[in-house]
Amino acid sequence: MEKPHKKLRGWQLGMDIAVDVYKTTESFPVEEKYGLISQMRRSAVSVPSNIAEVRLDVKLLQTCDTVLHSRLPR
Repeated sequence: MEKPHKKLRGWQLGMDIAVDVYKTTESFPVEEKYGLISQMRRSAVSVPSNIAEVRLDVKLLQTCDTVLHSRLPR
């Protein structure tokens, strides 16, 4: 089953950027492995990760809201 956040254009663009950053940083000097390369890669991955996390939170909130409303007295 496909994750809902994968359909979001922002997540897709974020993943494209992350892939591009990983490919670009492969050619950086080895001495930058734990400095600039690491920082750029973490930054690039944070965009799609945060979008997926927010999407999960929204879905969780919607589910909680549905359960709460179904249990309220009428």
